[in-house]
Amino acid sequence: TVMNIRGDLSSFCGWLYDSEIRMDLSTKRAKIPASSKMKPKNVLRACDIYTLFHVETTLYDGAICKDYWIYAYRFQLLYGLRPGELMGLQWGDVDSTCIHIRRAINAKGRETTGKNDFAQRDLPLTKISRELLEQQKQYRHNTNNPNERIFGELTSICYRDRWNVYCKTNGIPYVTPYEIRHTFASINKLMPLWILDVLMGHAHEGISLGVYAHALEDDMEGVAELLDQNLTRQIEKGTPK
Repeated sequence: TVMNIRGDLSSFCGWLYDSEIRMDLSTKRAKIPASSKMKPKNVLRACDIYTLFHVETTLYDGAICKDYWIYAYRFQLLYGLRPGELMGLQWGDVDSTCIHIRRAINAKGRETTGKNDFAQRDLPLTKISRELLEQQKQYRHNTNNPNERIFGELTSICYRDRWNVYCKTNGIPYVTPYEIRHTFASINKLMPLWILDVLMGHAHEGISLGVYAHALEDDMEGVAELLDQNLTRQIEKGTPK
């Protein structure tokens, strides 16, 4: 697709820059024509979300066992994180009230500060997220190391492949890890747009919010409950009849 071509060009320019072969090339002005057709995006159905939050097993080495990354899948859906942001989470990013998004791991395994100026953000801990983090602690290696990654040293390729196997094992039509983010937006689309933008780390479209508005202490008041309520509603909707 045109988008894939632009992505390949961008990666190539990045490699040239990192290798100090050419420092003057950029794809910032490479625009996708408005007439180009967008590939349809898929999202998880309510019944798939029910399965995700009730079935922990997957196929590994020919045997059914607990999926090591089950809490990562659930956590990504709860917050709509970009896959790289999920991989970059460290235990030191969690305090008593928030989880602080401060980095992302790109496709090359390198740590970055995120996709845009709004990628670094503070998300309210919810009842569900606290439970997921508590369950994830069983896989923690060193409780004294705040820089240990919450969901292990996984790569985007490994995460995508294991998610694919989980879906196949449990009868879930496959959606990409990035489409889990689309599912989050669909679940929470009735939230005020500016809150959804903040939660997802989007650059604001309006200059009033993007330039003149600043974060206030009570901006996220009530949002934690909304996140849990919206997700729980989908899980209940997907309950087998």
